[in-house]
Amino acid sequence: MFLYRFRKLTAAFLCLALLLLPIPEKVSGEEVQEPPSRHQAAAPKILGEVVDKRERNVKHFLREDWTTLAAVHPDAVHFEEQGKLVEMDNRLESGTDEQGTLVLQNRKNAFQVRFAKTSQAAKL
Repeated sequence: MFLYRFRKLTAAFLCLALLLLPIPEKVSGEEVQEPPSRHQAAAPKILGEVVDKRERNVKHFLREDWTTLAAVHPDAVHFEEQGKLVEMDNRLESGTDEQGTLVLQNRKNAFQVRFAKTSQAAKL
């Protein structure tokens, strides 16, 4: 009888302990933020592109600390026009083709791409 009562009290105590342990304690204090280190300084701002250094797939940018940053692209971002490398502009604009059909075409590139504006056109 004693053993039965002891087990019952122990089980009740353990259940109570398991219920009360997850209750969070109230902690007072404030979070400490470390000051940014010298190595985490903000990158210098980009002032603009250096047009003289253009390559077919590379853009060079001048930063405010007078260093240059090269952005290398996997595909061409410039094309040659009148002996100079010019930036591609593949945004679509409205236009007409040789037959007078309304089309969407790219703005500036080494080649022209045209899509019919409507699906009822003879050439899509």
